[in-house]
Amino acid sequence: MAEEKRLICFDWALKHMLRKRANFEIVEDFLTDLLGEKIIIEEMLESETNKTCKDDKQTRVDMRVKTNKGEQIIVEFQARRELDYLDRVLANSCKAVIENLKEGGQYLGIQRIISVSVIFCSVGGRGKDYIYSSEKHIRGRHHNDELTFTPIASQAHGGKKHAYEIHPEEHYIFVNRFNKKVCDVFDEWVYFFQTECVKGDFKSQGLKKAVKVLDTLKLSPEERREYEAFQDQLSRDRSHAQTEIDIAEYEAKLERKNKAEGKAEGKAEGKAEGKAEGKAEGKREMILGMHAMGIAKALIAKGAKMSIEEVEKIIAAG
Repeated sequence: MAEEKRLICFDWALKHMLRKRANFEIVEDFLTDLLGEKIIIEEMLESETNKTCKDDKQTRVDMRVKTNKGEQIIVEFQARRELDYLDRVLANSCKAVIENLKEGGQYLGIQRIISVSVIFCSVGGRGKDYIYSSEKHIRGRHHNDELTFTPIASQAHGGKKHAYEIHPEEHYIFVNRFNKKVCDVFDEWVYFFQTECVKGDFKSQGLKKAVKVLDTLKLSPEERREYEAFQDQLSRDRSHAQTEIDIAEYEAKLERKNKAEGKAEGKAEGKAEGKAEGKAEGKREMILGMHAMGIAKALIAKGAKMSIEEVEKIIAAG
């Protein structure tokens, strides 16, 4: 088995280390391995979303760069559960398109926006895969032909040939779905995102460079304190997200159980009483079960819609 090297998590590195031009190569190789085409970063674009403090970010965009082709790539690491996350990614892409339009002053000035999301939790999307990408085609319904620019339009668009080349492109990487089975160089990146480790036999050039730059042993004492605080906050975020899921599953299970118990009462005059008793007993079971899982009493109270004192009484009574 190849030896593993533990590195700084890529999310933190994006905010603190990889913004330096000397380290652009690592980000370039990450994007190249994902997109299948050579990416060269021309400059880092700063905006109100590029904050260094994790809790300060409004839209949580971690990096926004401009390539040598004039394209903009938005990179975002998402650790919190948001049902409207996919909508927000679209909104950020559209916002970048409008900003480009204002700068260019005409529609021909629009450049392609590429959005890359590295996701560690549930964000309202379902699927079996761990990497999803928007199609790079605009095809005819009846003839399945590709919509392309005319020669004059192509020249006006800087040599672009296909209509899709001016449309936003989205890529979603669901790290929590990865099974650690590495099949290609980009799987090596996903393995790194999931484990924060790189194996000695990995072939990605970007990860080989990352080993030299992102070694945790090279952190200064101050950087190490910042990194440990970031990791602690990240753990709390993921714990809270999982707690919300657990509460939702408990409530759904209890609702099904209460309905079944209410039906079992049979007689109309006993239904209301049966439902009330079943609901109370179900809530008691939920509280005791969540307490056994180590979930904080404040979160249990919030999920059960009760005061902390009431929750503590039920826990004490067993």
